[in-house]
Amino acid sequence: MLLVLQCRRPNRRFPGCVSVTPDFELELHYTPWATTSPHLRARVRRIVLEAGLPVARETKAFGTDGPPPQGLPWATPPRVDLRFVVGESSTGRDEVGRHLFESVRPQLKAAMGALRRAFPKTELGIGLATFAKQRRTLYAFRHDDAPGDLEAGIDALVDRCQHEQARVHGWDRTVQEWLPL
Repeated sequence: MLLVLQCRRPNRRFPGCVSVTPDFELELHYTPWATTSPHLRARVRRIVLEAGLPVARETKAFGTDGPPPQGLPWATPPRVDLRFVVGESSTGRDEVGRHLFESVRPQLKAAMGALRRAFPKTELGIGLATFAKQRRTLYAFRHDDAPGDLEAGIDALVDRCQHEQARVHGWDRTVQEWLPL
């Protein structure tokens, strides 16, 4: 999927441009895979697609498709991260996260709220991530955040999150801010 974003300042790679078109693929990344049923994965995919976000593929955390290490159980509940894998044309930009989330804000809010309504906190953990060429940034929500908390978190990602401040951010619903972890 290609999205058009407005430049906030001139871009060396595209002199004189007034817009840059970053590309991304959305992955649904499950941890652990072994405890994530095909039915649950199908429901998640349908919800995300209905919200208007194209899903490129499903992925799994390394080593989570078989039995857990001896004597240890798999973590419950399973978790899905909506991973935005940003293409080459976007990796040189500052604040990739802010521009990306700004471009998909309505769809992402709809998807996150619908996922939490469909899967109570005991059924599925939900998170976000951006993967650019040399930077991975994770955005975590609490397991008991309500649909409105996730939607407010998406607005704050665009409006006031300091994406470059850390590689892991956690949403604090009490102060309505993303905190570097």
